[in-house]
Amino acid sequence: MNESEKKKRPQIRTVQRDVIAPIASGLFLIGAGVLVFFTFRSFGWAVFMAILLYTAFEGIYHRLHSTVRSRDVAASLTLVIILFVVLGPLGTVLVLVVQQGLDIVTYLRGFVESEQILILAKTFPGLIDLITERSFFWVYWLDRLFLVLNEYSDVVDSLRVGELVGGAYSYFLGGIGMSLAFILNLSFGLILLYFMFREGDSFYQMIRRAMPLSGEVVDQFKDRMKEILQAILKGNVFIAILQGTMVGVGLWFCGIPNALLYGSVATFFSIIPVIGTAMVWGPAALFLYFLKQDTVLAVGLAVYGLTCYLVLENIVKPRILDRKLGVHSLLLFFAILGGLKEFGITGFILGPLILAIFLTIWRIYHIWEESEEHEYSHTAMEPSRKSGEESASPGKDDRS
Repeated sequence: MNESEKKKRPQIRTVQRDVIAPIASGLFLIGAGVLVFFTFRSFGWAVFMAILLYTAFEGIYHRLHSTVRSRDVAASLTLVIILFVVLGPLGTVLVLVVQQGLDIVTYLRGFVESEQILILAKTFPGLIDLITERSFFWVYWLDRLFLVLNEYSDVVDSLRVGELVGGAYSYFLGGIGMSLAFILNLSFGLILLYFMFREGDSFYQMIRRAMPLSGEVVDQFKDRMKEILQAILKGNVFIAILQGTMVGVGLWFCGIPNALLYGSVATFFSIIPVIGTAMVWGPAALFLYFLKQDTVLAVGLAVYGLTCYLVLENIVKPRILDRKLGVHSLLLFFAILGGLKEFGITGFILGPLILAIFLTIWRIYHIWEESEEHEYSHTAMEPSRKSGEESASPGKDDRS
């Protein structure tokens, strides 16, 4: 075979092992991460709450650890404190909220059956016109309901009753399944929280060694994330609970029944920007004005609710979040809205958190770039300094 034929034949080039090994390792790592994500996806809410509770109670754990000198005992005592301080009162409030919800159903039934709704229709006929075109629309609805029941009474047979019983049984099993899932998530979250307290420092050191960045940059990122989570917990969660509490106290003072339930609802509505707790104290003020005929309490409740919302939402909350997060109020507003739209109720934490993480990474990237340039300039000056010293040494020998 001559040289021209050898040149025409295509040459096969192989990729070196030191080039393909990092790529293959990265692909395997991404694949393993995806599998881990799908494995623990059902426990996402438990992991999220465990991280929040760990951030909130980490300082208490370190104080207990410095006192008892045992990580197991300190982690166990911290979990007991969380159960008594957070989960215990939360469970009690949920039970009371359910009871007051049942009381509201009973009250509405008595309201419809009493003469108060007739007095309301007589006093405000325009209100009925807004709801329906017919006067005394509930009488018409009852007539239609009895007519439908009479027409289809012969259709209801044993088979239909069996289907209804089967559907009720399915709902019963679904309720049991939801209860078991809640207990499972709660148990998983508590176990994860225990090991986060117990092994948090060693786990962080393992991540710190595995990161391709310098230890100083990783420490800055960790401290910044901790500061952001604490600011979000104080600025969003604590302010929301405080707004709901103040609305509940105002409703209780005005004699509104089931004030605890409405205060809990106001806590969730306070997450929504602009509208906020007005969705709760607004209808309550209308209830006092139109049904109770108490103008003083109605105006007082409206002024009280609006003042509490404006002070906490526009003065206290921005001071906590703007100072700690370093984010403009407008960006924070859109971050909360976008988080609520994309992630649901957890978005009021995840939205500002994602925005703050992005800004933190951007800031740390510039710090890392400046440190790299400083190290490069320092290493570049070393050879020139050494060469200058070597060039100066012969002169000394000549003078000697």
